[in-house]
Amino acid sequence: MMYHRETEETFHVVCSCGQEYPLVKPDLIDQITCGVCGKIVKVTPDNLIRPSETSTALFRRMKELPTSQRIQEGIRLIKEGKYELALPLLHSVIHDLQPMREAFYALGYCYHREKKYIESFIFLGIAVDLGHPHAKSLFEKTKSILGITEEIINPRKE
Repeated sequence: MMYHRETEETFHVVCSCGQEYPLVKPDLIDQITCGVCGKIVKVTPDNLIRPSETSTALFRRMKELPTSQRIQEGIRLIKEGKYELALPLLHSVIHDLQPMREAFYALGYCYHREKKYIESFIFLGIAVDLGHPHAKSLFEKTKSILGITEEIINPRKE
């Protein structure tokens, strides 16, 4: 029998009996058989847990709520010191903002092509913070064109 060594990129699928199973590439498998109850578990967005998510009841209850309510709940959990519960909720907000990160990247790219590097730097920086996969390299290139160094961004106080 082969075993999968779980990494940060490991997904999980949850059976109705509560048993969780790790999946490396959930898009390649459509169902599994639960080793506990014997049911066939179809892999759907409803029972698939992304690597940045958690299977807590709080998260499952909150993940379908509007972004603003998830942010409020995340802030409430932070104030209570429950960071491990707040993190998945706040990550789900960022995950939902993927279309927005595409827009920021596109704006940054357009400004870069028009040689408006300051505007490009701003929009690409936001796209990088939102986790756009291609924004980092263009952001670094724009930063280099503008002559922005780490000393300018984070000056050392002596």
